[in-house]
Amino acid sequence: MADVMLHYVKTKLRLRLGLLVSISAVLLLCSQTSGATAGWSHKAVAGNIAYFVFDAPARIERYNLAIGQWQPSIPLSSAPTAFAVDTSEMVIAYGRTIVSRAPDGTGEVDLLNTADEVKGLLLTPQFIFAFNPTYSRPTITSIRRSDRQVVDTWSGVYAFGSGFAVAPATRRLYGLDTMTSGGELQELDFNADGTFPASYPGYRSAGANYYSSALYPRTYISGDERTLILGAGYVFDAESLIYRASLAGSFDDLAFYGDDIPIVLRKNLILAYTSAYLEAGRYELPNAAQAVAVRAGEVYAFSAAAAETSGVAVTKVAIASFSVVQPGIPVDPAGVAFVPDDVVAADDGTFFLLSKAYQSIFRWSAETRSYVATYSLLGSPSFIAYSSVLDRLYTAYGSGSINQIKLDAGSVAEEPFANLPGPAQGLQTAGDLVFAVDPSGAWNTYYVFDRAGSLKSSKQWGYRSREYIWNASLRRMYFFRDDTSPNDIHYQSIDASGQMGSAGESPYHGSYSFLHPIRVSADGASVLIGSGIVFDTSTLSYLGAIPSGIVDGVSHDNRWVTIRSAGADTQLQAWTQNLLLNQTLTIPGYAFRIFNLPDSRLLVFTTSDGAVVSGPFGTLPNSGSLVMSVVSLDGEGSVQSSPLIVASPRTRPDIAGAP
Repeated sequence: MADVMLHYVKTKLRLRLGLLVSISAVLLLCSQTSGATAGWSHKAVAGNIAYFVFDAPARIERYNLAIGQWQPSIPLSSAPTAFAVDTSEMVIAYGRTIVSRAPDGTGEVDLLNTADEVKGLLLTPQFIFAFNPTYSRPTITSIRRSDRQVVDTWSGVYAFGSGFAVAPATRRLYGLDTMTSGGELQELDFNADGTFPASYPGYRSAGANYYSSALYPRTYISGDERTLILGAGYVFDAESLIYRASLAGSFDDLAFYGDDIPIVLRKNLILAYTSAYLEAGRYELPNAAQAVAVRAGEVYAFSAAAAETSGVAVTKVAIASFSVVQPGIPVDPAGVAFVPDDVVAADDGTFFLLSKAYQSIFRWSAETRSYVATYSLLGSPSFIAYSSVLDRLYTAYGSGSINQIKLDAGSVAEEPFANLPGPAQGLQTAGDLVFAVDPSGAWNTYYVFDRAGSLKSSKQWGYRSREYIWNASLRRMYFFRDDTSPNDIHYQSIDASGQMGSAGESPYHGSYSFLHPIRVSADGASVLIGSGIVFDTSTLSYLGAIPSGIVDGVSHDNRWVTIRSAGADTQLQAWTQNLLLNQTLTIPGYAFRIFNLPDSRLLVFTTSDGAVVSGPFGTLPNSGSLVMSVVSLDGEGSVQSSPLIVASPRTRPDIAGAP
């Protein structure tokens, strides 16, 4: 699939050979302020020319993309505070003074003196917009280009501090409120004559301070004016200001190829994305760059270089040379001592064991009682999840990217699925939907994606939990509020279309000890937690308790079966429907996980041979043997165990009395 995506990007580029594609539509009209490491203070692209504005000595350097040559330097009288250029003129602000020059830098003419320092300039074919983002009362002034007359001035409250952009056709100005908030996206309409609306209906905000927007105060608008991409990597609908997607991380610069293909610079990586904002391919530069432009199937990467006469070094890269990231050679887990970071199960008795250290998902078959082919991963995901409805695996990374392995299509490799604005903090499936959590927005944000990776709904003010557990019967996701005291158990409902509805919590608010794991019964009527408490899933009211805490549990034959560590051994305990102890079996090793098998038996994971540390599901060794025990519970409640299935070089004796 990744190869198909890269082919899609390359094909679109070939179809447009010979056409100039700017850094973005907005960069034809204005400049983006560069970071301190860039050397230049502003840069922009107009026609075939890339412009770089330097403060010391004050000058403009120009690179002709068509012929691959630097043009004569343009000296400036002082360091500009704002800069914009198109094919007919360049506009420069020196503090409170705005001047105009021809695109080649000749013929400087004064345009306007403002009351406050100009920090941003935007150009449309008809107007110049000057931004004065003072702390107390920021203003925007519109100047008619035909006669150089001031048309109107808009004054807002704490808005448009940086990241200025313009959509000429739809007559909208954009910016980030980086003066008082975390970088909330703002939008202001302007009329065809350059005037601003008389009241606030013409001004809107995105209504959310998305994750670290203020740290990356850049805004890019697509050529069709339908999409806004912020420097933090967030993608918004330009008309509604609704969050749409993410590029899985901040970046240094961006160039649109045509209307819908972002080419992103992230330090020394140039990444091509699809129109769905999933990575399609990448190219690794020998050194970090600070800006990019695109023309005729070529990406131009610009980096600060004091040794160059212009102060800028240029590297040209063909899109055709981009490649898709490949996983490493599969690791054979036989003989490897490891403790899984997580385990998820398929309905057919296949178990997927995540190893972050080996960047792998090891697979163990209950049918053959052996490992089968490993899935090598592109990195070390924070979470994995499995959908039995779709027969697909999902991986979520600290970058915010979510990948999928389409087992239903015979795939054995990750491919892009969706991206979160911030690092993944939770992942679970909800039937044929995918539920994910990140720290963006207010508190934490929940996201629901459909099987195609399209965002169906999102919700702020969420809680961070070590795990999120789906109840298919009630269509609810259960979780704790591990980031809040006192802790409690909560639920979030999700309908079949992916819309999040009602939410709730228990009425106890810390009256009980809320410990992981969270396990929902097979009939969906009750939920068991790590402290041994059982709640009603509809009301989250107390139903009863197992006397001791658990490491893991499973609903088996209409009753709970749990495991807990007792010294270096594991106690498997079967409980009646009234939560009375029915039978106990001792298995050597530290308790880890327990699952149902398709043949009505149980599979118990234990670990041994390592220094004891605190793991995600209890006290575990940080290295050593992983052992799988297949356990049968007969109708009388007695327990029998088959010989242990050993997943390390060391052999283990059978449990005494086992057949």
